[in-house]
Amino acid sequence: MREFKDCVEEIEVFDVNRSGLQFTWNQKPRGTDGKLKKIDRIMANLACTDGFVGAHAIFQLYRISDHSPAILTIPTSYKFTPRPFKFYNILVQNSQFKRTVKESWKYGREWFSYVQSRK
Repeated sequence: MREFKDCVEEIEVFDVNRSGLQFTWNQKPRGTDGKLKKIDRIMANLACTDGFVGAHAIFQLYRISDHSPAILTIPTSYKFTPRPFKFYNILVQNSQFKRTVKESWKYGREWFSYVQSRK
């Protein structure tokens, strides 16, 4: 068990918000007096829960297995956060920088004009 906890800490994941059955494994799913344990999990890292706000795990009633079926619901809207533009000043020191930029702008304007003429 200690190895599992160490691994979870190392890879920085945690349980997703959940509902349904508290215990996900039943030693005797069709009998009585069975041992109940929580051994099944749905885990995610911070980037996942930030990107999929409202993700939720549902642990359902035992059916044909001694494990509870787990369903992960993910909302349809995805929270997209664009990365900020980064420019490295060291590029300006390259002797080919100005020429490359001028050529790129020249080509870019022509391509933009072509696309606009096709609309």
